[in-house]
Amino acid sequence: METLRYLVYIPPLPSVEDAQNIKADLLEHHIKNVNVISEGPYKNAISIGFYSNLERAKRETEQIRYLGYDAQHSEEKSPLEVYWIDFDEPFASNTPVISWSRSVDPTAAVQRIPRACQPQP
Repeated sequence: METLRYLVYIPPLPSVEDAQNIKADLLEHHIKNVNVISEGPYKNAISIGFYSNLERAKRETEQIRYLGYDAQHSEEKSPLEVYWIDFDEPFASNTPVISWSRSVDPTAAVQRIPRACQPQP
């Protein structure tokens, strides 16, 4: 599993009015990206925002807690596909696997792990 991002939020409140009041208070304290969730299991929860960095999500959570609210953060995860390709190359030829990969997908995270193989008789 790969962590995509972190959600900072205040858990669901008893009513939409309570959530709207807290949203207004957060906006007065210059907290940006505040939204009341209107449906689903987090109905009446308050979303503070998504963060790609865990440390930033923790700082934002602490800032909201400092204002007196029970802020939390959670991870949004997704399955990560990993491909393993074995190939044979002449000793010390240094096939440019990483540059080939980047030419196809610049965001690819490729590792080249050389290993000695036993010759087949």
